[in-house]
Amino acid sequence: MPLPAPEASCHSVSEPSGSVFAFTPEAGGSLPPAPPGTVWLPVRPSGFTLVDADVAAAVAGKANLYLYQGYVGLYWRGHSGHWQFLHRFVVGVSGGTIHHRNGQPRDNRRCNLEVLGRVEHCLLHARPGRSGWIGVVPYNAGFRLRMRVGLPGGCHLVELHCAYLAARARDEYINRLLGPRGPRNFPRVIPARRLRRTLTTRRDPFRVVFVRRRDRLLREIWCRLPLPLELATCPPRVNAVACHLLSVIDLECQEYRFIPLEGVLCVQLNGTWCWVQRERPASTASATSSVPPVAGRS
Repeated sequence: MPLPAPEASCHSVSEPSGSVFAFTPEAGGSLPPAPPGTVWLPVRPSGFTLVDADVAAAVAGKANLYLYQGYVGLYWRGHSGHWQFLHRFVVGVSGGTIHHRNGQPRDNRRCNLEVLGRVEHCLLHARPGRSGWIGVVPYNAGFRLRMRVGLPGGCHLVELHCAYLAARARDEYINRLLGPRGPRNFPRVIPARRLRRTLTTRRDPFRVVFVRRRDRLLREIWCRLPLPLELATCPPRVNAVACHLLSVIDLECQEYRFIPLEGVLCVQLNGTWCWVQRERPASTASATSSVPPVAGRS
């Protein structure tokens, strides 16, 4: 029987940390105090789960808790073969998929559980595939944006020959479907007007994907900002600011390069991909409708 929702709410769904749920009696130590209105319950063969106080009272002396495939299960005493997942008992629904918001399957407080459809749950737990991007798979000479929406084999929404644009299209689709939740190919968005300031204040190498001016080819380079002594030996005098260029040193060939700021699609800073967002009129066609040819690796 589903339990009535208590009026007391949890303080945070991000506490406690994963190391707490990995605690075992053999390892020694003691559990931290449970947040107000919650109780630690032991789980066989080892470990603990965090539940609301009314849930703990409902299962006390009536069910045994077991760990099954990383989740906590209930085996009711006196009921032959009656077994169910603890999170489904807490929510009190038989359909849908139960999602743990903080990623801890042993945190079974109500504030950490929500009922989602199969599609939404799969998208929230998506991981990068063979292409290195979430929701993008290689296809022939280019890349196909592949969205798994619960259909056999997935659903192919669009085909693009640029992996970066396909990855960005996937992020925009997830934004419309799930809002800010879920993993992203580009967790950060940099406004185009702040791109020069963002890059010129860095002292570590970074990766830039941009469109060259002379041939409209897509290029990707691993670079860094030039040192003061290197600026003195740069190519012919060019006013980089007036020409909307960024002076960098290509680390692969150790040569001086100029990157057109208006052609930068995305940058990788400290291992995190950032999309460069430009303001476009509503009547302007989407960037995915016209993609420049690709040069080298994309």
